[in-house]
Amino acid sequence: MSPYENLDRPFPPKAGVYAVRGGPFIAKNVAAFIKGTSMTEYKPQGEFLALFCTGDGKAIGTKFGIAFTGKWVWKMKDYIDVSFMNLFHRDYLFNDFEHKGYTEPILEN
Repeated sequence: MSPYENLDRPFPPKAGVYAVRGGPFIAKNVAAFIKGTSMTEYKPQGEFLALFCTGDGKAIGTKFGIAFTGKWVWKMKDYIDVSFMNLFHRDYLFNDFEHKGYTEPILEN
């Protein structure tokens, strides 16, 4: 029996962290399905850091059932969000984008 079966809400909750963490599994499983090879089961994490902007330069956060608030929470949220979005910056995705455009993607080994 799953520990989440008796929750009054679906698990995992609707949070971007689950989409971000699940994305690579989905991509690999689609490729595996097409190739006819075995797929990998995705097991989402049970807890995550939730950060909510309150619109006044502050934010509310929760983790492990503990809530916290303040400007420092907003700064943490902004740092995390900007760092994540920077992963998709063209200079991190392509070799010499300025001169070569999309012709030479940076590939992981």
